[in-house]
Amino acid sequence: MADKTQTAKELRGQPDVDLRAQMDALRRELWQQRQKIKDGSVQQTHQLRAARRKVARIHTLLRERAASSQTKATT
Repeated sequence: MADKTQTAKELRGQPDVDLRAQMDALRRELWQQRQKIKDGSVQQTHQLRAARRKVARIHTLLRERAASSQTKATT
């Protein structure tokens, strides 16, 4: 995971395909971190929280875009 987290403003500039790819990579990373926690080999537990928040941020942006496109389609 990158040291500097992207803000919502930076994420908004990316296409859906890139956001979905990032979210998939982060979910894999979360799974790996959880496995390391079970093993007791994790030193930096704060990365788990940061990755969860970034997944939530990306998911929110994708839901906003889906809702806005659905609203435009119905009007």
